[in-house]
Amino acid sequence: MVAGGFALALKHGLKPGQNQFRGERPRSSKQEVAAENRPSQCSQGSSEQPPPLAVTVADCLLLCVLQEPLPEPSVAHIQALLCRLESVSHALAKAATGPEAAPDGPDRDSALEHKVQAVVRYLEQRTASLRALIREQRDLEAGVKGMLGGLGGLWTQLEELHTGVTLTKEAGRGYRDLASAQTDAKTLFSVSAHYRNRLESCQANLKACTERLQELMWSHAHTSSSVSSSGESRWPELLLQSNIEQFDKVQESFLSLQQQTRTFQAHLEGLGPGSQEAQEAQEAQAAEARSATAPCSSRPPHQRTCASVDAEAETLSFCERSALQLSSTIKHLRKPGKRK
Repeated sequence: MVAGGFALALKHGLKPGQNQFRGERPRSSKQEVAAENRPSQCSQGSSEQPPPLAVTVADCLLLCVLQEPLPEPSVAHIQALLCRLESVSHALAKAATGPEAAPDGPDRDSALEHKVQAVVRYLEQRTASLRALIREQRDLEAGVKGMLGGLGGLWTQLEELHTGVTLTKEAGRGYRDLASAQTDAKTLFSVSAHYRNRLESCQANLKACTERLQELMWSHAHTSSSVSSSGESRWPELLLQSNIEQFDKVQESFLSLQQQTRTFQAHLEGLGPGSQEAQEAQEAQAAEARSATAPCSSRPPHQRTCASVDAEAETLSFCERSALQLSSTIKHLRKPGKRK
C-alpha cells in the first residue's frame, strides 16, 4: 500500500511541467504578477530552496526500502523480503517508464528522474542478489544437514565397534574378535574419507554465501550513505556468523571422527598376538597379580577377595581391558561441543 502511494506520487511528479500534487490550487495570473513584483525574501536569507515534494517522496521511498527488519536470518524470511522488494520495484518501474512519464524536453524534471532511477537500480540489484543468495544458502544448508546426518551414523558405528571389544555388564566381556574389529574399523575409516569431498563442497557453498552477503552489506551501506541514513541491515551479518558456525561444527565432527577412527585402528593393531605391546602388558599384569596374591593369603577366608579378582582379571584378554579405557573417550568426542 505504501509502495503504491509512493509510486502514484512519483508518477504525477514525473509529468511535464508538474512538480506539485493534484489538489493544489494553481495561482491566478494576478497572484503570479504580485508574486513577481514582491521582493524576494530568499535573497535576503538562505539561498537554499526546499526540494520539490516529489523528490522528497523519492528519498522517503528509498529510506523505507532500506529498512530490512527480519525476525531471523532464515531462507523463509529472506524470501519474504525478496517478495516485498520485488513488489516495490515493479510498481516504481511502471510509474517511471509508463506512458505518463515525462518525455525528453525542457520540462523534464531531471532531479526527480535521477532519484527514481537510483531507487530502481538499487531494487534491481538488491532483488537479483537476494535471489542468488537464496539458491546458495539452500545448497549450503542441504550440504551441512547431509554431512551431520552421515557423520552421526559413522559415530554410531564407531561406538558399536568399541562396545564390541569392551567388557559389558551383561556378557562379562566383548562379543567381537580382534580380526573382525580391525576389518570393520578399516572399512569405517574408508567410508569417512569419502566425506572429505562433501566437506569441500560445503566449504565452496560457504564461500559463495559469504561473498554474496558481503556484497549485500556493502551495497546497503553505500546506498544508505547517499541519503544520509544511519540505518543498518543486520541480518546479513547474523546469517554469515551462523553459516560459519555450522560449517565449523561439520568440519570438527569430520576431523574428530577420522582422528578417533585412526586411534582405534592403532589400538587394535597394538593388541595383536605377537605385538610387543601386548606381551609387555601381559607380563606386567601377571607380575601385579603375583604381588597381590601373597598379602591376601594371610587374611581370613571371608576377606580373601583380591586374589580371586586378580585371577578373574588374568582370564580377560588384554584387548578387552585396554578397549575398556578407550571406550569412554569415544562417548565424549562424538559431539564436537564436548571436546573441551
